[in-house]
Amino acid sequence: MTDIRIESALELAIDAGNDMGESPLWSVREQALYWIDVNVDPKILRWNAVTGATETWPMPERVGGLVLKAGGGAVVTLASGIFDFDFATGELGGIAPSPLPPHIAMHECLCDRDGRFWVGAINMKAREYPAPPLGAKLYRMDGAQLIEQVDGITCANGLAFSPCGSRLYLTDSRTRRIECWTIDRKTGALSDRRLFAEIEEGAGFVDGATVDSQGNYWAAMVFGAALRCYRPDGSLALDYKLPFDNPTKMAFGGPDLRTLYITTTRLVPRTGTLGPGAAMLGGVYALRVSVPGLEDTLLTNR
Repeated sequence: MTDIRIESALELAIDAGNDMGESPLWSVREQALYWIDVNVDPKILRWNAVTGATETWPMPERVGGLVLKAGGGAVVTLASGIFDFDFATGELGGIAPSPLPPHIAMHECLCDRDGRFWVGAINMKAREYPAPPLGAKLYRMDGAQLIEQVDGITCANGLAFSPCGSRLYLTDSRTRRIECWTIDRKTGALSDRRLFAEIEEGAGFVDGATVDSQGNYWAAMVFGAALRCYRPDGSLALDYKLPFDNPTKMAFGGPDLRTLYITTTRLVPRTGTLGPGAAMLGGVYALRVSVPGLEDTLLTNR
């Protein structure tokens, strides 16, 4: 296995000015980065790495993520459900409404290695309670149906799939536990739930995550000012300190998939005070790393 190294200084790649930049996604065929701004003026953004131009598409409500479809366009997660999206027209078409109450929003989404769509949810009242209020779930979408897979979650984050497609990662951020499951690649069924890694008190919370070509799990430590990389056995390979508190998620991009793009948020912690580097938040940052990522799987069942 290649050693995990950061091979460049951190750079501001896109001066995006986001309130809550999230869910970056690299398009190999377009050489472009997609991401979202979640809450304030919710929108989808696309940055062309060749021209430097950024396009935006406003969303009518809180947006949690998107995946690109093999046939063009995207499937988008909004708070109230799952929608088809046409970039050319800006039109949304309903696929599946959320089965959850209004205060629990559809959230982070991703395709597994076999082109299936998965989506987690977040309890929007979580910050009001010292103990997790739960209520959120993880779903797999079959056709136009959301099939419940995991219950008892407050904030589903850190969704990622191993390179071979046989392992799913997920964290309920409030628990500081990264868990994993075995996936039946024929059916998408989950089994053998187990602890992958646990985050110590004071290190922040896992927000978004991704997996590189060697199966290492990269986690953005929101309120923790760090990126972490865990080996497939759950041991910590890298704890890279950032000059700002709030990274949200990473995506491998660039022609060789060795540029790590990092979104950020201006979200204030429950303590009420942002740490050092607050003025840097809202941008998309880039690092060069020693191990390439993987091309994100396109959605094939729509």
